[in-house]
Amino acid sequence: MSDPRPFVFGLDLSYKSRGALAFAAWLRSRLGPDDVEAVHMIPARDDPPAERDERQRRALEALQAQLGEQAQAFARVQVREAPGIVHGVVEGLAHVGTFARALVLGRRARSGERALVHLGPVARKLLRALPLPTIVVPPDIEPAALAGGPVVLATDLEAHSESAARFAAEFARACGCPLIVVHVAEVHFNEFVDESDPDWQARREEFRREAAARLDRWVDAHDLDARRVALCGSPIELLLEHVERERAALLVLGSRRLSTSERLFTTSNASTMAAYAPCPVAVVPPPL
Repeated sequence: MSDPRPFVFGLDLSYKSRGALAFAAWLRSRLGPDDVEAVHMIPARDDPPAERDERQRRALEALQAQLGEQAQAFARVQVREAPGIVHGVVEGLAHVGTFARALVLGRRARSGERALVHLGPVARKLLRALPLPTIVVPPDIEPAALAGGPVVLATDLEAHSESAARFAAEFARACGCPLIVVHVAEVHFNEFVDESDPDWQARREEFRREAAARLDRWVDAHDLDARRVALCGSPIELLLEHVERERAALLVLGSRRLSTSERLFTTSNASTMAAYAPCPVAVVPPPL
């Protein structure tokens, strides 16, 4: 990968980081020992420098002890202070963007778990702010589930997908993974439509072929060496089914950077996939 900056993992001491640790070990095996680092945030206190240094040293020892042999996945493990439980941690991790290629976080809910909250508060806020590409990893992911899997780029063919396309292509090339580009053309119909009706199926297939032609033009324009998949239906449902069927190592999506008011009227497909996908999900911001 041309970008010399590392992937930085934001770790805590809970189960949420277990999948991220598996992803870190897999990523290091693919990229090399200098491409994976870890940072652990602790609350800041107004202490003298000597006491602050001692507190960070103890926190680092506790983190390394809990990581055990898994600490070997990282070229460097560091502890930083944040002036707050959530906002301060988000601000601290956002600064990682000055030296990181992407930030990797663990997810709260396991794959398929019926939980009221799937993303923790830090992950939710970072996915809204997106200071840099952010990868969210399910806590129950295993290294064997990543081996041999493709990188799947989901695109709606709009401009905000272009940064995601570059990220996905570079990641796949560096990790030796095949690249699949998926475009889901959303079909809007009401409950009175009979999906088994041959006329409806023919119209939907024609719509899918048109979507496939648009996808081919988009992939060719972006010079991507990838298998192309055009689908019709609900984007979230079909993407979840597709990445599970392909046993994807990573799903990559672009962000529309929805404002707070926009989120009241529409959902973010990227955040939803990050919350529910059975594989790691990379959400890539468009250029500012």
